[in-house]
Amino acid sequence: MRMWKQAQALGLSLLFMAVLSGCQREHSVTGQVFVVTKGRENVKLGLVAVHVVDDEAFSKIARKALLAHAVANVKVTEAKANLTTLAALEQDLNKLKPAGGAVPILDNLMVEIEERRSELQAKAKSDVSELLFKLLPSEATKTDADGQFTVKVSGARTWLLARASRTVVGNDETYVWMQPTDGKSPKLLLANDNLLPNETAMLEVLRRIAGLTGEGILQAPRIQDSDFTSWANEARKRANAAVAERQPNWTVPVHWKQQVPGAMQAAKYAIGDGEALAEVSVVLLGGMGGALKANLNRWRNQLSLPAAAESEVEKQAPPFPALGPGARIVELTGSTGEGTPADMVVLLVPSGSGTWFYKLMGAKSVVAKEKDALVAFVKTAKH
Repeated sequence: MRMWKQAQALGLSLLFMAVLSGCQREHSVTGQVFVVTKGRENVKLGLVAVHVVDDEAFSKIARKALLAHAVANVKVTEAKANLTTLAALEQDLNKLKPAGGAVPILDNLMVEIEERRSELQAKAKSDVSELLFKLLPSEATKTDADGQFTVKVSGARTWLLARASRTVVGNDETYVWMQPTDGKSPKLLLANDNLLPNETAMLEVLRRIAGLTGEGILQAPRIQDSDFTSWANEARKRANAAVAERQPNWTVPVHWKQQVPGAMQAAKYAIGDGEALAEVSVVLLGGMGGALKANLNRWRNQLSLPAAAESEVEKQAPPFPALGPGARIVELTGSTGEGTPADMVVLLVPSGSGTWFYKLMGAKSVVAKEKDALVAFVKTAKH
């Protein structure tokens, strides 16, 4: 009798374990991943990774994703603050732009602003789905060409997650699904109806799964980058100084005819009549405006002359003390691209944060006659 009772108890235990095992047995769930466009077109998404994660594991993953997002969001808010600083700087520099001519330092700063803006815009983007999917276990399967898939899930609450993207009219669109299932329903569609519409919705779902309320760890302080602010303030000072010294006070010879300055030019004048013509251009560049040899050969090229050797640079661009320390003079004779004989005189005058270039070029007779007038003109300039 005793043995019978023991056998009976063992049988009941085995039956109970079988029932429990039956409750947790795996089920097959088939589904399809697709989106419906505004034009009512069904777009089936193939080769989409489908992840299967049990409820307990997903709760832990959700917490990790939220923490990673909070850390990344500090850099995002910093980038956004820097973009605001950059926009204010750009607005100030635009106000400094003169009506005529150009200020090279100002132009260079505007180029740098565009480069920094591109970098900051990339850093200012937040994508919690990318952080989340990096934390998920390997995909259970991938969709076929028709967007269909089949996965195994237990009887317990399980999550199916998928992330897909496609390009629409040059713009990348990303789709994210986080859908629970207990396996009782053999079919599950991942489509517009259960698509997470934006990052805010994703964060809300992750908070609920992780058991968090309110913003919690998702709040990131608005950080102002002191180094970036210092750069912006220094850029303002440089721009203001460059504009202030852009066009010094000078006395222009009465027979020089003022022209509309070209790109990078602070001033431009025409001299002569008929075929005997020459032009004076004035340019301010930062520093030395490039290497002396490079400038010299650029001017030689304008007169169809071969490049000068390194040993010839000092001879062809000697110091010109009459215009102050560091000043130089370049005198060249050659011809234009059309073969017309022409001469050139260039005066280089360092000033503050840059160098002024005064160039006289044109018919030989005019250049010879106006050289002294050019030097006198430069001497009147108050840099």
